[in-house]
Parts: sequence; C-alpha cells; structure tokens
Amino acid sequence: MSDIDDLRKRIDDSTKSSTRCRGDDERTEDAQSMSFASLTFRYATEFVAAVMVGLAIGFFTDHYFGTAPWGLLIWLALGMVAGILSIVRAYRELTESIESGKSTSTSSDKHENSQTKY
Repeated sequence: MSDIDDLRKRIDDSTKSSTRCRGDDERTEDAQSMSFASLTFRYATEFVAAVMVGLAIGFFTDHYFGTAPWGLLIWLALGMVAGILSIVRAYRELTESIESGKSTSTSSDKHENSQTKY
C-alpha cells in the first residue's frame, strides 16, 4: 500500500506544479507562424491588387485616349504607390492593435483590482 500512496502523492505533486502540457509550446509556435503567414498573404494580396487596378486603369486610359504608353506607366506607378501605402497602413493598424491590446489588458487589470477592494 505504501507504494500506491507514494505514487499517488508523486502524481498529485506533479499535476499541481505543472499546468502546461508538452505540446503547448508547439501549438503556440504553429499559431504564431500561421498568423505571420496570413499577414504576409494579406500584404501581398493588397499590393498585387493595387498594382493590377493601376495597370487596368492605365490600359483603358491608353486605349480610349490614345496616350500609349504613358497612361499605363503613370497608372502603374500610382498603383505601386497605392500598394505600398496600403501595406504601411496595414502595418500601422497591426502595431496599434498590439499596443492597445497591451494597454487595454493592464487597464482592465487595474479596473478589476479596484473592484475587488469593495
């Protein structure tokens, strides 16, 4: 009986001291890499879409007004600029959401602590 009691005690001690599973680190790394992959895909898609819209407008401008190749070149450049600005805007939104998430959690913690005093 002492062996079983000893085993139960060791199991209880190990479950109390360890709250994390072995696969938790792997899951968070997978989720983080998926997040980076989705952000990369989003940025690439926004840039390509802006360039394609610029190319389409430039093509139709050249076709209807006979300004070849200047309409295409100008609108291509404007599409590239719009794509870069879109990426910069998305990056700023991402960093602001991360920063506000950190500050929001600390302010909510302060709010919860102030409520527990009552």
